[in-house]
Amino acid sequence: KTPPKRGLVVGITFIKDSGDKATPFLNIYCDYEPGSEFNLESIAQSCLNLELQFTPFQLYHTEVQCDGDNETVFLLSGHDQRIHLYKENASLHQFEEQPVEKLFPELQELPSNVLWMDMLSISGGRRLSVFGCENGCVGLAVVDQKGPEVVQSWRAHFDSPISSVLLFPLSCSESNAQTEGYHLLVSSTVEMAVVYRDVEHLGLSSFSCLPESDQWDVVLCARVMDLDFDGQREVLLGTYGQELLCYKYQHAGHDKEGHFNLQWRRSFKSPLLFIIYLDLTGDGLKELAVLTLKGLHILQVLHQL
Repeated sequence: KTPPKRGLVVGITFIKDSGDKATPFLNIYCDYEPGSEFNLESIAQSCLNLELQFTPFQLYHTEVQCDGDNETVFLLSGHDQRIHLYKENASLHQFEEQPVEKLFPELQELPSNVLWMDMLSISGGRRLSVFGCENGCVGLAVVDQKGPEVVQSWRAHFDSPISSVLLFPLSCSESNAQTEGYHLLVSSTVEMAVVYRDVEHLGLSSFSCLPESDQWDVVLCARVMDLDFDGQREVLLGTYGQELLCYKYQHAGHDKEGHFNLQWRRSFKSPLLFIIYLDLTGDGLKELAVLTLKGLHILQVLHQL
């Protein structure tokens, strides 16, 4: 939950097969007693079970400004060509579905089923919002959250379904990120992955392709992180072709645009489904966790002094 509220909320979508019928559900676990996070019985008792009338695609959570306060909400895309908003009702202590256009006007009248979305809060009480669709459409918007109101929006079209979209700054420094701008990574099921530059100001007009990103089947997952501690993030792609690809941005000379180079790649025994970078051992150094079709791999990044 968003501070000053306390607690962890967990959302899970699944399809229950009862033999003659498969029914999709959204389970939201919240408001269990402090200290009982690892008590399965306590967690199960706090479950809100919602039967869905559509097949769920991506379950996403984000902070939104509501009545002057920040609040964490769930967004769920489905095969009904809509994005559904689930917001906590404080008086009832449970989540309820509400009209998405009330808080996210950029997510109404969608061109196709949304497979992936991402959002990023930026200065001036605004946010960047992006979605990728089944028909290859990518939608990007700058939204004033005080309204909320769409300030500007753009669309781009690919020849295949969008497998991931990700907003990020290259610099790890927050002050540098605001100066250098925010970028957008887009991967599709057939074409090369691309990075759109400074999307807040340039929209979808300036982009750089990630070389060889279309050589190992579909890109299934993506993550941006600083692996070499140089203050600049690298782009990691996980593919169905069992490859983990790492790209680094190379700055060009004066008045020239830089480009991304493939720094290294690593092969696995099965398709890569998810990537995350976090401190698993509690020693202050982050590990790279890679989930594949057959298991979880923990990689430790080696740094040369």
